[in-house]
Amino acid sequence: EHDHPGIYRLDLPTGSGKTNLSMRYGFHQMYYKRKKKFIYITPFLSVLEQNAYHIRKVVGEKNIGVLEHHSNILTMDSSESDAKQQVMREYLVDTWDSPIVLSTMVQLFQTFFKNKSSNIRRFSNLIDSVLILDEVQSLPVDVTTLFNLTINFLSIAMNASIVLCTA
Repeated sequence: EHDHPGIYRLDLPTGSGKTNLSMRYGFHQMYYKRKKKFIYITPFLSVLEQNAYHIRKVVGEKNIGVLEHHSNILTMDSSESDAKQQVMREYLVDTWDSPIVLSTMVQLFQTFFKNKSSNIRRFSNLIDSVLILDEVQSLPVDVTTLFNLTINFLSIAMNASIVLCTA
């Protein structure tokens, strides 16, 4: 309730409930601090898919839009309504314009550093958000400086609350 935008650490062993704790923190930030988005990022697809299941279970898919953006999501349109859903999904993937976004570290780094218009739209949606960066210890050492500078910018200039989770 009383936290300000900043960078926080959550260092807990595997299986101790980091996902639930970070989710609770993020949702409280959305409620008490009027943050616009909850963004969960991890470098591993297996962790992302497992935690996406738990997040969907907590928020209920029908009440709040949950966007999963990673390479294991396949969509095929076979009817007109599916085509509309496909267009909407493509828009959400391009913009991350959903209250809850679950994605990979690769997509986050592309949002930060690639020069595509969709990445710029995604980057602007990081303003006033809560970012949960899970398994942050797995980042390659050679990107640490750029990562730190970008995370500091998000926290200071873009009013984001960032939680760095490690096992």
